[in-house]
Amino acid sequence: MLSSTQRWAGLFLALSTPYFLYSFDLSLRSEAGFTQVLQWVQSLWGRLWTLACVWAFAAHLAAGLRLLLGDLGLGLDREMARRSAWAANLFPWFVVLALLIGWR
Repeated sequence: MLSSTQRWAGLFLALSTPYFLYSFDLSLRSEAGFTQVLQWVQSLWGRLWTLACVWAFAAHLAAGLRLLLGDLGLGLDREMARRSAWAANLFPWFVVLALLIGWR
């Protein structure tokens, strides 16, 4: 399950890259462009999109770090592999929860 989560999160981030680049470009063009991007990010859909992107980034990062540690020979026994899989699956949700708590 963790492997497929990492792949879907990576795909979502890859497909989101044109939007990120467009938003970044628009925000740097002028003050009006920056305001337009800021208004969209503060809208309901913008906040949902931001939450989805934060979740995808955190999920992809956690699963990737777990795989890298496995390549180094760490956490390969059965119990540690289970714990690290649970941690990698729960980490993105805690990040999103922290963002929601801190959001005004």
